[in-house]
Amino acid sequence: MLSHLSTLIGFFSPLPVAAGLVGPAVVWLLWNRRDVFVVRQAREALNFHLSVLVYALVLITLPTPPTVMAVLVVGWLAVVVAVAGRAYEGRAVRYPGALPI
Repeated sequence: MLSHLSTLIGFFSPLPVAAGLVGPAVVWLLWNRRDVFVVRQAREALNFHLSVLVYALVLITLPTPPTVMAVLVVGWLAVVVAVAGRAYEGRAVRYPGALPI
């Protein structure tokens, strides 16, 4: 759950998506050989936020209205919180829309 919710720290930095990559990467590196479930979930969170970074770079280059960007950010938050809740329950989850990186 920590690897999923640590991405929310990025909202307090100038580059929210890039800063959101740090939390899952740290969890993945620290727990690499201790718990398989934690490692899988940290990798899943890292993969999702790399995908979000790719999507954000594409949307920045396109003429995207601010309302669409706001809806996408709220959707991103909702997905992160929902997945973190499922991980807290001990269920392995996959993010919707994550690229297979």
